[in-house]
Amino acid sequence: MACERKAVTMSFQKYHGEPDSRTDYKTYIKKRVLGNLLKGLDSQPGIKANIKKKVLKYWLKKLVRQDNETAKQSITIKELIREIADQEYNENSNKVLLVEFNWYHGECIPGFYKYLSDLNYDVDLLVNEGLLKEKAFDVIKCNHIYNCDIELMGLLLQYVLIEQYQFVIFNSNAFTWKGGWHTVLQEFPFLLKYLDKIYVLEHQLEYLNKDLLEIGHVFFLTDKLSVDKRMVPVNCHWFGNTSLPRKNKVTRFITVGAIDPVRRNFKALSDAVEFLYNHGIKNFHITVIGLGKLDVINPAIRRFFTALGRVPYSTVHAEMRKADFFLTLLDPDNPDHDRYITHGTSGSFQLIYGFSKPCLIAGKFADVYGFSSENAVVYRDNSDLGLSMRKAIDMSEAEYESIRNSLIHVSDDIYNKSLENLKKALSDN
Repeated sequence: MACERKAVTMSFQKYHGEPDSRTDYKTYIKKRVLGNLLKGLDSQPGIKANIKKKVLKYWLKKLVRQDNETAKQSITIKELIREIADQEYNENSNKVLLVEFNWYHGECIPGFYKYLSDLNYDVDLLVNEGLLKEKAFDVIKCNHIYNCDIELMGLLLQYVLIEQYQFVIFNSNAFTWKGGWHTVLQEFPFLLKYLDKIYVLEHQLEYLNKDLLEIGHVFFLTDKLSVDKRMVPVNCHWFGNTSLPRKNKVTRFITVGAIDPVRRNFKALSDAVEFLYNHGIKNFHITVIGLGKLDVINPAIRRFFTALGRVPYSTVHAEMRKADFFLTLLDPDNPDHDRYITHGTSGSFQLIYGFSKPCLIAGKFADVYGFSSENAVVYRDNSDLGLSMRKAIDMSEAEYESIRNSLIHVSDDIYNKSLENLKKALSDN
């Protein structure tokens, strides 16, 4: 047995890299057997293929992972065949499958899950294997989480899962794979015959699917952009029950996302912190979460920053709870940032709404996302960021509570409208 185990280990590492420490090798072998079975179904019509489909459906029910506990229960294909010999799959017409091919955009999934649960749907997840490692689902109690690579996700959809759900909602229409951008219907054309049950959340309007748009099956995170009115505004910003702590004595700022000038202006932030430092203001700290290096930060002010890099969603949520204000760092002078008011949006706004953290934002971008001087600290241009941070630092607890309550009102309004929009979009099907 030791020799057999060693051979499996070497094969696994040679062709697929190091294993996830939480996944045993028997589970891995079963996954690959599953993939091979699925790939062969096209050329195997009749009873044999039908038996395989039943085997796979049942096996998937066994393998679904919540903290990977079920996956540790090994079972052979022969045992599965015996167990399902007299069983039929009982389809639940009130079931929804929520799918994410990307290893990111996980910030939207808890909110989508909450909306669907509020509408009394039974929700399962089919997600990129990277998202489970990122702990994107710690705040939800989902019965079934199918978790694998993109290729196997497509096969599972095509041969096993697609017909078992009333609706299939893709959390992202566009996804990165094999070094490029792909869209759901482009990469998996078998879905075209299921358009009546397919919905997508569009994050990037340049990839908008006209067929789905025509039938009202495209969701978008805001209704304020100048986009096609056939899109359905659904903003997903629920992250579990969040507390409303008092403002910290040492004001805590946070920013989340890649340290990249195409997305955020960290040079403006560095200048703002130097302004504060030169004016003797030191009772603040900034937490930076995201890929990249803080190379633009002057070493003299580096002590005001904690750079965590890319961290699991659970860590993002914990840091958000501790923060007072969110730094959006959108640059009104950078044409690359115009995408946030024309054809794209940012997960930062889901975090701001969901955790009720007033943001500092340039006026050019504020109105599109429902921000004003009543619920945020709005400034004119990059040179005003330092003064705006000073305003946030000097803000009294009463002022802070007032601005936060106004933000909560905006967030609640967006939540209720999104819930109604989603309900109508699904019921109109």
